[in-house]
Amino acid sequence: MNRVREYRLRRYLSQVDLAEKAGLNEVTICHIETGRTKPSMISRQRIADALGLEVGEVFPDAENPKDAI
Repeated sequence: MNRVREYRLRRYLSQVDLAEKAGLNEVTICHIETGRTKPSMISRQRIADALGLEVGEVFPDAENPKDAI
């Protein structure tokens, strides 16, 4: 399961709720969760902040920036 979705569901948030908290579009959240798109570093940070987590917890590949491109 995608970590964004996993953490979102643990917090009883809908995609719309997470999108609003992160300042992103709900379609963007959907595409990230389904793997249709890779989020930018800014989007990763916004999502992690909205979930109350560190970026590396939600996006393990963010710890190795060359993998996040």
